Amino acid sequence: ESVASSGPDKYLDDILTHLDGIYESFEGTLGPDNCREIERFLMLRSIDTNWVQHLTSMENLRQGIGLQAVGQRDPLVMYRKEGHEMFQGLQQRIQDDVSHTIFRTGEMPLNMNSNHSKSSPKRGRRQSEMATAPRSNGAKRTGAKVGRNQQCPCGSGKKFKRCCGLAA
Repeated sequence: ESVASSGPDKYLDDILTHLDGIYESFEGTLGPDNCREIERFLMLRSIDTNWVQHLTSMENLRQGIGLQAVGQRDPLVMYRKEGHEMFQGLQQRIQDDVSHTIFRTGEMPLNMNSNHSKSSPKRGRRQSEMATAPRSNGAKRTGAKVGRNQQCPCGSGKKFKRCCGLAA
């Protein structure tokens, strides 16, 4: 009964209050300046990625808008309408990407430090081991080099470029 009487607005308020608390703790651990820098970086990255997709979608819309004339609609009006809807979708995707990434990475700085300190000694050993390890030059060819237009040595009768040369 309490669920029906409280309504969805109460739950929405509770969720927003909880998210505000998470964001404030995120801002408290990183500091306001670092938090703004992260937000700026995420916003620019999201705009860059989504803008390229938006331009591609607009180009596809422009190429296909002529079909609207067949349906007895003004192509220019439909292009404006659909372009506006796509732009609103772009803005929503940017907001969603940034907010999702901020809340997803809220715990990341703490985890990055612990993972980074654990992996640093291993990385140093791997690099030193690789520097001292002898290098292998891969498989050695036993026969003479086969030209692209010569017959394939496998015996198929085809040119090398059409037979075993395709795999190389």
